[in-house]
Amino acid sequence: MTEAEFANRIDCNWPYHDISLSRELIQTAIGISPNAAFIALDELCRLPANTVVEPAILLALVDFWPSKFDHPLAPMISECAISSIKRQQLSVAEILMKMDTVSGYPGLYAAL
Repeated sequence: MTEAEFANRIDCNWPYHDISLSRELIQTAIGISPNAAFIALDELCRLPANTVVEPAILLALVDFWPSKFDHPLAPMISECAISSIKRQQLSVAEILMKMDTVSGYPGLYAAL
């Protein structure tokens, strides 16, 4: 499966309430590419407008994500995902610093 195929499969279609399937999708994404792993994380922290999921479920999945994904950006980006789920805003300066860090890893557009 390619990144594009994976992205199309999960776009507004993540099985948020099925923890086992969600974990499988995370591992599938990690197996495709680092960018696909970030695509999966993005889907976890930006729910479709018509979807309601308890934050605790999302936080548990975000905690699972870096436990399976060994990448230098994983800790920083998972912290951003947690902030997003908790609806905590980051400062502009902090966001710019993080974006600058991500820019050191070409092709990881989903990490932005």
